[in-house]
Amino acid sequence: MSRSNPNSTSPVKKDETGYRVRLRFRATKALGIADSQIPITIDRRNLEIRPDPRDQPLNKAKWFVLSAGGFRDELEALQFGERLRSIFQIASLCSHWGIDVGNDTATSWIDEEYARELGLIEPHQRIAGNIHGLMTFPDDDRTRVPHSEITLSVQSNVEHLLSAIESLATQADLEKYAAQRGVTLLNHAIMQSEPLTRIVLAFSAVENLGQAETWSSEQTQMLKQAADAVQALTTGSPEERREVSDAIIRGTHRIGLRQGVIRVLRELGFADRIREWDNLYRLRSGVIHGTAKLDDGQLNELAGKSVKFAMEVTIRRLQHMGLNIPEVAKTHFSF
Repeated sequence: MSRSNPNSTSPVKKDETGYRVRLRFRATKALGIADSQIPITIDRRNLEIRPDPRDQPLNKAKWFVLSAGGFRDELEALQFGERLRSIFQIASLCSHWGIDVGNDTATSWIDEEYARELGLIEPHQRIAGNIHGLMTFPDDDRTRVPHSEITLSVQSNVEHLLSAIESLATQADLEKYAAQRGVTLLNHAIMQSEPLTRIVLAFSAVENLGQAETWSSEQTQMLKQAADAVQALTTGSPEERREVSDAIIRGTHRIGLRQGVIRVLRELGFADRIREWDNLYRLRSGVIHGTAKLDDGQLNELAGKSVKFAMEVTIRRLQHMGLNIPEVAKTHFSF
C-alpha cells in the first residue's frame, strides 16, 4: 500500500515522459567513505546513495538521497519507492546505522515564480519542495529541488549497510516488516543523543509487541468463573458483589504489559533473557520515577543496553515473521 504523496496534485496519473521517484532521509551518523556516491542495484534498477546537498563527501553528510527513473506512471514509482524505503529502514536497523525516513513532507521550499526572478531556475523548469521521505515527479529533468547543508563527524560502516541492502533486495513483501512499529521507534532511538529519550523509545518498542497478546480461552473462562464466584458469595450486599464482579472482568480485559512482553520473549526463544528485561525495567522505572539516581555514565550505559535489547527482540520478531535477516546483523547483535 502506497502512502499519499504531498507533492502531487493527483494520486495516480500517467505522463508520456514517465515518472521518477526520490527518497530523502536523514541520519545522525555519516557513512564511512569519502566518495560522493555509492552505486547499488535493487530490482535490476541502478541507483546511487548520494549526500544532500551533493557538494560534499558521504562521510560529511547528514542527509542522503536516492533517485530512480523510468517508471510508467506515478503508482509504479511510488510502489518502488515504498519498497526502497522499507529496504533502507530494515538495513539501517540491521547495520546499526539509524535513519529517519520522514513522513513525506517538505523541509524547505521556495516559491517558483520568486525562484525564477532570482535566476535559480529557467523558464521551462519547475521547483519541488525538498521532501523528507518519498516524492515523485515527471522524469523529464525539469524539476529542481532546494537544498540545505548540515555535516556530521560520526560515521557508519558502509560495508555493513551495503551487505544488509544486498540481502534485503532479494526478498519480497518487505513493507509488512518495515511497518512493524519497533522498526521506526528503534531507528529513532539510535539517532538520539539524549539517553532518556533512547530509553523511552526502546521500552516502547518492546512493550508494543506485547500489547497484541490476549488471554487464552481457558484464561478467559477462569476470569468469568472468578467473577461468578464473587456473585455467589454472601458477604456484602448484592450491589457490592456485582460491583466487585464487574471490576474483575473490567480490570482484566487485557493482560498486563509485563505479561505481554514475557509471552513475546518466550515465543521468540528469549526465555533466558526475562531476568535481563526485568532488571532493565527496574532501572528504567527508577529513572523515570526519580527513585534511582544514575550518573551520566550509568544513564548512557542503561540507554545502550536498553536499545540493544529492544533491537535484538525486534529483529528476532521480524525473523519469526518470515524475514531472512541479513547476516551482518550478527555482527551487532546476539541471537
